[in-house]
Amino acid sequence: MNAKKMKQLKKLVKPIQVQWVRSLLNEEEASKVNISNIDAMLSEQTHFMVKGTMYLSAMTDKWIIKYLKKYPEISCFQDMVSIPELKKKLHLGW
Repeated sequence: MNAKKMKQLKKLVKPIQVQWVRSLLNEEEASKVNISNIDAMLSEQTHFMVKGTMYLSAMTDKWIIKYLKKYPEISCFQDMVSIPELKKKLHLGW
């Protein structure tokens, strides 16, 4: 993937993470979440182990980029949820 396309995809990561965190919180707490403080809201752990295999944690920067490359039509969190493969992984947590 060329640098121009990667730059566009990386710009989508933080807004998608903000939308995801807001969907998990109540309205009062969701209003406090924005792009400038999203890194503090997310876990520092980016990977987890299951039976000796390392997996990317859901909704980390690298995980979102992976699926933005696979599904370039994604532009927001609701688009991610509408894709069956991602919906399943988001509900399972990986």
